[in-house]
Order: sequence, then C-alpha cells, then structure tokens
Amino acid sequence: MSNVVKVLAGVAIALAPGAAAHAVPADPFGPFGYRQIQLEMPEHQALATGMVETYSTGLGQDRCDHFPWRGMPGAAGGITVSSEHGVVLISARPGQLTAEGIGKGSTRAAVEAAYDVHEAANGRMEAAVPGNPNAV
Repeated sequence: MSNVVKVLAGVAIALAPGAAAHAVPADPFGPFGYRQIQLEMPEHQALATGMVETYSTGLGQDRCDHFPWRGMPGAAGGITVSSEHGVVLISARPGQLTAEGIGKGSTRAAVEAAYDVHEAANGRMEAAVPGNPNAV
C-alpha cells in the first residue's frame, strides 16, 4: 500500500472547540471500514452496497472521486475513491461515531484522550486506527 493511501485511509473527523462528548454508538466505524464499505474496496463494489449515491460530486484531492452517503444530498460525509487504490477515505455521516465515541464536533481534548494523535504534514491532526496499522 502506498504512503498516499496510508495517509488518506481512515475515518474523517472534524474537531470543534467546546463540542460535547458522545456516547459509544451501537454501529461504529471499524478499523477497516463502515458496514459494507471497506477501505481499498474498488469503486464498483462500494457503489453496489447502496450506501452511497452513484454519482460523484467531482474530483477531490489527489484526483479522487467523492460519493456522498445515499439520501444525504448536500450533507458532509461519504467516501473518497481512488482509481488506483479503491476507497481511501470514509467520512462520517452527521452524528456518526467511532467505537471510542469520537465524531464530527468532538473536542480536541476528547480526540487526544481517545487516540494517540499527531500533526500530519498537511497540518491536520491524525491518529492511528486501532486494529489497522495501514490507516490513519
């Protein structure tokens, strides 16, 4: 797996100062994906799950396609797919949490308490994914 995939693969979360902590969800992101969507899954397989829209919202970073979650037009979240590496990024649905109870709006303190975080070269905070050494 290339370094690009190692940097991009994982659950995307946004940090918001002062956001409240969340309870651990019954259906969290796992170390290799979320429900049927798995990291490195080819685009056609990801689209066949029915979890994401079948249209791309355009090329994102590194010339990847982004597919939003089904039924959530205009909402943040979805998957980013590379033609070379398959699914390289799974972004949380609004309200979606990791097994550690972290999601969009979690405080920086909560993220740092749940994960061993570091600042990436692009200035974003990253954390190793428990159980998947190839993802951040």
